[in-house]
Amino acid sequence: MHFPQRDFMLVLVVIVGLLNATAVSATRVSAKVAVVRTAIAEVRALQANLDWPDGAEGGRLSIEIGRVDAAMLGYRFDKLRWQCDLTRDGDGFACAGPVRSAQGALPSLRLAMSLAHTDAVLTSGRTRVEVNRLAASPDATRLLLRQVPVAWVQAFMRTLWADARYNKGRVDADLTVSVPDAAPLHVAGPIALAGLALDTADGMIAAENLSAQAQLDASIGDASSRLAVKGSLRGGELLASSLYVALPKQPVGVAMVAERRGNQGWRLHDLRWDDPGALHLEGEVQLDPAFKPLRATLDVASASLQEAAARYLSGPIGMAGLDGLQLTGGLRARLDWGDQGARAVSVVLDRVNAIAVDGRFALADISGEMAWARDGDGVPGTIRWQAAAIYGLGFGAGAASLKSSDGEIALLAPISVALLGGRFALTHFALNPRHGDQGARIRLGMSLDGLDLGKLSQRLGWPPFTGTVGGTLPDAQYADNRLSFNGGITIAMFDGKVGINNLAMERPFGVAPMLAADIVYDQLDLQPLTAAFGFGEITGRLDGNVTNLRLLDWAPVQFDADFHSSPGYKGKKKISQRAVRDLTSVGGGGIAAGLQNTALQMFSTFSYAKLGLKCRLRENVCQMDGVGSAGQGYTIVDGSGLPRINVVGFARRVDWPVLVARLKAVTQGQMPSVK
Repeated sequence: MHFPQRDFMLVLVVIVGLLNATAVSATRVSAKVAVVRTAIAEVRALQANLDWPDGAEGGRLSIEIGRVDAAMLGYRFDKLRWQCDLTRDGDGFACAGPVRSAQGALPSLRLAMSLAHTDAVLTSGRTRVEVNRLAASPDATRLLLRQVPVAWVQAFMRTLWADARYNKGRVDADLTVSVPDAAPLHVAGPIALAGLALDTADGMIAAENLSAQAQLDASIGDASSRLAVKGSLRGGELLASSLYVALPKQPVGVAMVAERRGNQGWRLHDLRWDDPGALHLEGEVQLDPAFKPLRATLDVASASLQEAAARYLSGPIGMAGLDGLQLTGGLRARLDWGDQGARAVSVVLDRVNAIAVDGRFALADISGEMAWARDGDGVPGTIRWQAAAIYGLGFGAGAASLKSSDGEIALLAPISVALLGGRFALTHFALNPRHGDQGARIRLGMSLDGLDLGKLSQRLGWPPFTGTVGGTLPDAQYADNRLSFNGGITIAMFDGKVGINNLAMERPFGVAPMLAADIVYDQLDLQPLTAAFGFGEITGRLDGNVTNLRLLDWAPVQFDADFHSSPGYKGKKKISQRAVRDLTSVGGGGIAAGLQNTALQMFSTFSYAKLGLKCRLRENVCQMDGVGSAGQGYTIVDGSGLPRINVVGFARRVDWPVLVARLKAVTQGQMPSVK
């Protein structure tokens, strides 16, 4: 495998060592060496020629090398050639000239050497690399880098991280490189990076415009390697899987010790990340050879979740479908994570507030602590809150006692809190977090008692209903991003009952949630119901059902609806003039001319035998029907007695937006014209 021309670092070290052993004492000196092996490289087919005419002040030095191979550092060059003018320099010699290889031209090299020292300088534009060696310490070399493109050291960096691609950036460093006999290569000293950009082929890890300053202490060998880094990061962006980090302009303290045996994965310990106020992290991570985490133990603390969310949590928040989530307060947590997912988690919350920008939920002043473990029993904990809201429904203050056992965290006792003048109770709750290929699972049950229907209507944007609402949800389960309800929900309202069956939700906490349900209406009192909708006045009782209901992102896309007067009701069944007009508008129908039209103008109420309206919604179109046929139309109101009036609809197919507009118009008091 060949490396690009910019990777010249090994060549510099090897050439300096060879020239340091050259003695100049004749007009022409030539030397050939088949193989030269050092601790870090192998040089093959070396030939050196020196022409120094008698009496001249200088000479011409030419060095050719067939191959330089330094597998430990990741470099290889073929057909190297360096020619320079050799002159005396104090008590030594100096030589400067270009370096070429089969891979192309390398930076210009200037070499100064004496019995006491050897100094080499490589320059290319503003880039400068200096190598200094002292005869008194031949195993140590000082290496100074000034504005060196990060690509120049890419081959060496790939020996540490094979999958990384270093795209741009500059390096400044003052390093001591030691190559003692029978010991690993040792590199130590300060190093600075500016504008670093890197990524991996799979796109899981990337950095852009990153700047860093650190103290490096690294030992690199075939049997084992160890790197210790301590310094700071400033600005730029980082991406690791779904974790995206936007670093602040102020320094973020970092520290790490990384150790590896042979070709095994890296063990990162003594980890520290210190972004003052926003995030403090300590811990240990075990990586496989492909840099994927196998296990992690991390302690995390944030005094400002607002700052932490902006810098570190945008990725996970976005994946949860909660873009723009507003967080404040403080948090401390400990995570023990394995290759199958979380093994143990403990969390301490300090006055946390969480608000979803789309109004889905809001949690205020949450404090307390809880712990969960995959195996065994955890210590019980309590979470307290001052207020909460879900889709505009405000819940009162409360507390939940939780305990973990065998991988499940559950309520120790039911929770009951105030809600809209009544009570909401969470009778049971249990959570099994994600494990391996199995997603998170939740089980819960709840009940409602005495909720003010007027307040509920106001919160949900409904017409101003009156009365109270109660109901039960015996059991619900969440798994594989789907929420299903067992046993159905029964709600008492308008002196009747509403039953919600086969209720299920997909992606309830994500993007574009889908809801499915069947709803049954039984003996609802029509008088308060129509009054709430501003739909004139109708007395009697209403039965009905909505089957195959499907809501996508809370908008209906499918249902089969059938609403009709209760056939067994024996009381008075009256309908007002306003209600007749409104039903006429909704059905897109009309009223017979002559006596019926005259009666509508003369009387304020009418008797009816039965009434009803059906809608089968598919592909944004409603197929309409009523309680019977009327020629090409359908009967909405079948009158009774005198004066007798019938309401007939003729539009069998109505666009859903048109029907919604008609309903909105009549409930807002816009009286339709009757022809």
